[in-house]
Amino acid sequence: MKKIRGKKTGRTRGTEPTPVPVPDPRPGNDAQWNAWALAVLAVLVGISYFPAIRLGFVWDDVVITTLPAVREWSGIWDLWFAPGSAYRRGLIGEDHYWPLLYTTFWIEHKLWGFTPAGFHAVNILLHFANTALLWRLLARLRVPGAWWAAALFATHPLHVESVTWVIARKDLLATLFYLAAFLSWLRSMATSRPSRYAAPLALFAAALLCKTMAVTLPAALLLWCWWERGRVTLEDLARMLPFLIVAFILTAIDLNIYQKGNLSFDYSPVERTLIAARALWFYAGKLLWPTDLALFYPQWDVNPANPVAWVAVVAAAGVAAMLWLARDRVGRGPLACVLFFAVTLSPVLGFVDFGYMNIAFAADRYQYLAGAGLLTLAAGAAARGASAYPRAARSIAAAGGITLALLVSATWHQSAAWKDDLTLFSHAAATNSESWTAHRYAGMESFKQKFDARAETHLRRSLELRTWARMPGAMKRFRRDIFRTIGMTLMRRGRFADAFEAFRSAAAADPDDAVAHAAMGEALLRLERRQEAVAAFEQALALGPDPGMVPAIRQLLRQALARAAR
Repeated sequence: MKKIRGKKTGRTRGTEPTPVPVPDPRPGNDAQWNAWALAVLAVLVGISYFPAIRLGFVWDDVVITTLPAVREWSGIWDLWFAPGSAYRRGLIGEDHYWPLLYTTFWIEHKLWGFTPAGFHAVNILLHFANTALLWRLLARLRVPGAWWAAALFATHPLHVESVTWVIARKDLLATLFYLAAFLSWLRSMATSRPSRYAAPLALFAAALLCKTMAVTLPAALLLWCWWERGRVTLEDLARMLPFLIVAFILTAIDLNIYQKGNLSFDYSPVERTLIAARALWFYAGKLLWPTDLALFYPQWDVNPANPVAWVAVVAAAGVAAMLWLARDRVGRGPLACVLFFAVTLSPVLGFVDFGYMNIAFAADRYQYLAGAGLLTLAAGAAARGASAYPRAARSIAAAGGITLALLVSATWHQSAAWKDDLTLFSHAAATNSESWTAHRYAGMESFKQKFDARAETHLRRSLELRTWARMPGAMKRFRRDIFRTIGMTLMRRGRFADAFEAFRSAAAADPDDAVAHAAMGEALLRLERRQEAVAAFEQALALGPDPGMVPAIRQLLRQALARAAR
């Protein structure tokens, strides 16, 4: 078939332009230089995350520290073969089947117990391993600026959440096996043996057993086929069949374990498209300008009737179309990077409901792997610029060095926010003062630390911000718990009348809550409203409270009856 050439470039249409040689350390080219380059990456990671060694367990890390399956020697069997009970026997249960992830926690508990420093050190080492694998993968693909892309990945503050939050190791491990599977697949393409699938398939399965979000690997491999040859053939699709089978089986198991199958936010397909487009631009903006990083980002409005809401959709489609039309001039690389970013993020863009959507549509940890696509694009563009304009090469290199220094500083600073629960949630409420969840958690933690006035302020602010419209069942519990906690802060300060009103609001939110009725009775008893207190305690017992609470409620009831008799 006759080849069609571009009008001006003279390149063969459908082929990738030959990369311009640029100075870039590549594994295998110069052992000594590569060793030094790898050492620099290690130093960058070490400096960026040094504060993390001194951090404690925070937030959902309680899943790790309270699961008997992690504590007990026999728990390793339950983690793999009895998921129905193994992941739900702690203070807060896990809703996924990720046994390989929890196996690492099980091993560490046997080595150093629940000493946080050991868990944080492993997370930092995993992040460094991912940095090295990303460099090796990009170098094998002969992507310009491969080392610089890995350096940006190593130091970017958007990765703090995945590295410093122990339970977020799911992102680190899934990425580790994902990148290893990609590299193994590239090596397997050089042989025609049927066994060539064994290693990449095993690594892909390992990634899925750490976090199901790794399910996008087959799409990424097809993207590589298109980037390499300019087309995807039926043979390429056939090669993906074993990966799709593994993905289907393990994802089905995970969904069967997932207990929020009835979770629904009732967004229409049009609304979900708006959410996804806005999320893509949000993540891209944070990668480009990583400031005001928050644990809980503002949940933007979704209104298809608002023309402004469609700007993100039109802009995303426009960028994709522009890169497609310019592929003969700039190559297929830029479009491949952008598509990798979007495809890897697709499971958490809102097309499928997941629990965190009740809080926010975006989270830093979701882009840990996906962000590598845009970081690679930025580093590659800089490397191309340095090759095309040699006089500007030193300036570009200096700008790169300054950028890395700024990123290291920002990552160091951001890591400090994860010191403990009170610091984390207070920081979350400060960075997003309109987040009902941030104020709720900050209030609850302030209550635990006996900062009662601060707790009441945060909790009342949470009530003001939340409309409680979606997920009414869960919101009923949240509202009940907030009112109960407000009441307890007031009881500790001797404001019994106000405490009674708070407990009554908790009972109104959940009439079947025995704790709220018992708390009402205690407040009434302090107010010497004895007959009402008796009625409240009797109602609490009638509702069938937790057996551990029954003796205390009965003792309070006897006190109320004795006072009423006198």
